[in-house]
This record gives sequence, structure tokens and C-alpha cells, in this order.
Amino acid sequence: MIEKNKDYFTEKEAAEYCNVSISQFRKNYLKYGITRHYFMGKYQYSKSELKKAFESSRIGDNAVNTES
Repeated sequence: MIEKNKDYFTEKEAAEYCNVSISQFRKNYLKYGITRHYFMGKYQYSKSELKKAFESSRIGDNAVNTES
């Protein structure tokens, strides 16, 4: 469970916050402009960057899902 009041997440927490697997997060975080910070032996991710990346990836209400 993620603490909602945290400003930075571990990699596992960041993946959970984004609702994806850790492997999916590792594969794609750079694509979404998310910066990782190495601090005290752990990678940390800014909650505000994760939120910004999520919100900027919005397709739209009228978009048609073409994935099968």
C-alpha cells in the first residue's frame, strides 16, 4: 500500500501508483519523461512527475480503442 502523502516513491511504489507492473514501468518511464533519482541506495520517483506524465498521456473521451 502506498502512503498517499509521500512526495517521492520507490520504484515498486511508482509502478503501483501508475497501475502497471514493475517491468512495464522500467521499460517505459523514460518514454514518459519521468526522471529517476538515486538517493541512499534506492531509485526514487517524484509523485508530481508521475502525475504529470499520466495526465499528459490522456487520449481523450472520444478516442476509439484500436487495440484487440
